[in-house]
Amino acid sequence: GRPADALAAYEEAYTLEPRPALLYNRGRAHQALEHYPEALDLLEQFERTAPPQVLAKVPALKAIIREVRGRGTTLVVRCDVTAAKGRLRGQVIGQTPITAGVRVSSGAAELEVLREGHERYSERVVLPGGGTLDVLIKLETKDTRATLRVTSPTSGARALVDGGDTGSTPFEIRLQPGSHRIRLEKDGFAPTEALVSLAPMERREMALDLERHKTVVERWWFWTGLGVL
Repeated sequence: GRPADALAAYEEAYTLEPRPALLYNRGRAHQALEHYPEALDLLEQFERTAPPQVLAKVPALKAIIREVRGRGTTLVVRCDVTAAKGRLRGQVIGQTPITAGVRVSSGAAELEVLREGHERYSERVVLPGGGTLDVLIKLETKDTRATLRVTSPTSGARALVDGGDTGSTPFEIRLQPGSHRIRLEKDGFAPTEALVSLAPMERREMALDLERHKTVVERWWFWTGLGVL
């Protein structure tokens, strides 16, 4: 009535003396805990390795194995990206491609596939009892571009990012991580430049001001010269 405790005791006993009968005991304990893939592996190993006199003590072994096999599924995961981590019900089941298949418990479950630099893939799947589920997955490359929004008190200024014309202020642009040169220009104003460094997926706002060109009468030398005259 306490399969978890029984399993711990059977496993400790097996490390001390790996008798075939303990494969059966461990398999039945896993079955009671609804760990069907583990149970099936152990029961099949018991069937292959136990001597005839031990197998004779379990006349219903084939029926037990058939029942346990009906509670499991062979899951095959194919993916366009290699070495992606596959997880089922939150547990790691291997790395793609999992073409040989992995034994899992049947029923509804969440399948996840994760790879650095790619978007997380998640799908709710139904695993057929006693059958095979073959899943084909395409991982999308993660967009690591940063977002830069530039404003200016001087509206309508022409904007150039890394030398390319991007319109006029205010504007928003997606850029690769790294350093970028921002330049604003407008007739009647002195151009202004700024260097900005952006991290992956960062969102940054910056304001740039333009200094208006002074007219002749606004320049100091005009009034100085007039005073001398």
